[in-house]
Amino acid sequence: MNIKHLLLSSFFLCGIIGTAHAQFEKEALLFSQEYPGGTARFKGMGNVQTALGGDLSSIAGNPAGLGFYGQSDIGVTFNYFNNNSKTNYFGQSNSQNQGRFLIDNAGVVFHFPSARGLGADLTEGWLNFNVGLSYDKTNNFRNKILYSGTNNESTKGQTLADLMYTQDNTPWGKDLYSSYFMEGYADIDKRGYFPLAKEGADKYQQNNILEKGDRSRTTLSFGANYSNKFYIGASFSMVSFKYETAQKFTEEGSTKSSDEIKGRNPNSPYLDPTKAESKYVGIKYALDDYYNQYTEGSGVDFKLGMIYKPAQDWNLGLTIKTPTWIAVQDNTNSYTDIYYTGGTTALDPYKSDSYNTEDDINIITPFQYSLGVTKFFPRGLITADADLTDYSTTKFRSPNRYNPQMEVDMEKSVKGMYKAAINARIGGEYLITNIISGRAGFNYYGNPYKNADYSHYTGTLGLGVKLSSSLYMDVAVVHNMLKYYESPYTFEEGFWETPNPVAEIKN
Repeated sequence: MNIKHLLLSSFFLCGIIGTAHAQFEKEALLFSQEYPGGTARFKGMGNVQTALGGDLSSIAGNPAGLGFYGQSDIGVTFNYFNNNSKTNYFGQSNSQNQGRFLIDNAGVVFHFPSARGLGADLTEGWLNFNVGLSYDKTNNFRNKILYSGTNNESTKGQTLADLMYTQDNTPWGKDLYSSYFMEGYADIDKRGYFPLAKEGADKYQQNNILEKGDRSRTTLSFGANYSNKFYIGASFSMVSFKYETAQKFTEEGSTKSSDEIKGRNPNSPYLDPTKAESKYVGIKYALDDYYNQYTEGSGVDFKLGMIYKPAQDWNLGLTIKTPTWIAVQDNTNSYTDIYYTGGTTALDPYKSDSYNTEDDINIITPFQYSLGVTKFFPRGLITADADLTDYSTTKFRSPNRYNPQMEVDMEKSVKGMYKAAINARIGGEYLITNIISGRAGFNYYGNPYKNADYSHYTGTLGLGVKLSSSLYMDVAVVHNMLKYYESPYTFEEGFWETPNPVAEIKN
């Protein structure tokens, strides 16, 4: 199970103002992180690919592995993806479940033995040149997340007030001010605005997130075998992804009393009973904040792979994957509704304008370096590999380089958010009988965030049956264990003197 794990994900506010580029920075991981696709055989062994060959996984994994093929091959791997998310928010637990059946891998290898003269040594020199073509699903973004609880520490209004501080004269700021949910400080030493919502009172909050989409790669690879000792290959991949999200954040609480407002602005119109604002004092409210996003992109990258056999029972593998050059198109829509009840007269709800953004940008993901080793035994093998990716080196390029300073600012922000991470995998295969094989594997994914807690592990089990010399069937179960934390909104903790709310999410 592969899901998007954006820690401290984009905080979907009413009218994401200023620029959508901040979203690209937060989602740099979405564009650059992927999980190796592959066959059920390799999935059962933890999807360790760097120092193994002779499998359709080698096409996109380590193309040098194509050199192990002594005949052509074709295969398809199906996958039932089931994602169960569990959340905890202010002590309240929730769970959501979502499943889907899909194609995980499909590939074909064409075997071309080297032409040799009669009586030539068939174990020395270049022995074959094989070509592979595959489709792999490398990330599945399909997810449902729901968390809710009673928050007596903060309100979404504090986030909106922070935005109003710099955006009050924009169309969005003027629109929000008409909601009767914001008021200005009288003290000029205070920052512009405060929410009418009571920060320290009990408020029911719920965040409902639905995500869809996937990332895939189509790969053309070439691999060759030299003297059954050295294998080398190269691949060219076309990467594509689509990501959709729909989010609704709800907050239900009470507005401030006259005394609470007076302490911050004694001249507030909310204190004048002749003004319309006074009707919004000391009543109930329900805020619904909506955010929708559709992002798609495509790109290309290259990979070089090598496998060396220092002895018949050992493989050493290496791959280097170039940055993926991705063209991204991003569209967002957001709006806010606020309903008021409990007053002496009926009050019309506030319905904001709908705010849309359209952005195009080119993203250059980091290099990836992988090392692997395999030890063979009479009835099985143990294999392991590790890869290194420095997510802080993600680069951004505006179309036609129209805004170089924006590129510099975004890359600086990414360096502050992300760091290098090492992912490690280990797996094994044991020949139970001459036709049945058992497999198991374990994956550890390093924390790519500089200042956030994150843990991600995967355990796998597999079984293979050799039906004939040219027909086989494999099955694998992959259990994903992911834990991270997300804030439904953020504000300046130092100014408001309270922490941002945090939800714990497990997948």
